Amino acid sequence: MALFLCDACAHSQAVDDKHIGKKATCPKCKRTGLVATSITVENNLGGSSIIQQRTALMHIRKQSGGRVGLVGMSGRTDPAAKNSDHVEPPQLDREWIVIDDPAMPVRFQSPTGIWIGASKDYVCSKFDLLIKDSDLAAIEVRFVLFDIWWEFVTTLAADTIQDMKADSVCTIDKMLNWHCVSQAVAKTHYASVGYVSRVRLADGTLIKADCDAIVGELRQLSGAFAAEQLRSIAAVK
Repeated sequence: MALFLCDACAHSQAVDDKHIGKKATCPKCKRTGLVATSITVENNLGGSSIIQQRTALMHIRKQSGGRVGLVGMSGRTDPAAKNSDHVEPPQLDREWIVIDDPAMPVRFQSPTGIWIGASKDYVCSKFDLLIKDSDLAAIEVRFVLFDIWWEFVTTLAADTIQDMKADSVCTIDKMLNWHCVSQAVAKTHYASVGYVSRVRLADGTLIKADCDAIVGELRQLSGAFAAEQLRSIAAVK
């Protein structure tokens, strides 16, 4: 099965294999998109599990996530953000980065990330996801965390299981378990890279992100990043 990907509106749909490698007009926005390959595997429920090969460039966006060394939402407004040791944090902002796979039926509305809560055991994240042209039943989002030296720290995951209609916005508000060894270590958090790792459509179809492409992008940020580090070590239902 081939997959049509629109560069303009991110619409995607299955098309005949004979169109692989060709450009086509998007039926939704009338702009031009690429027809590329994917792999389809039948699951035990009779639905399809679609695992994309690298079919298009990932969309990378980022913004400031607040001052490094502070706790509280984005390190900006929470009174708990004051350092107990009275040491002024550096004039350096955390990085919130999101990777959007154009083959996925959902994307981030804007760059987002995690912020450090008052407890070292939790980090929090609130963000909006744009549902494209398919009804969804579940979404899993992962955040890969890095310290001030761009060294890998951990991968966190949160999934949402609910009816989500096509062409809508879904707000995700989660508290994730980090179980960091100390608040001091938590304050060294520098960057989080978020991506939608998998989606269950309302008809039961499972769609997974292109992990090879995600790893490739992460290696541009942290050269030693390994594929197994995408594994979720903590998830919140």
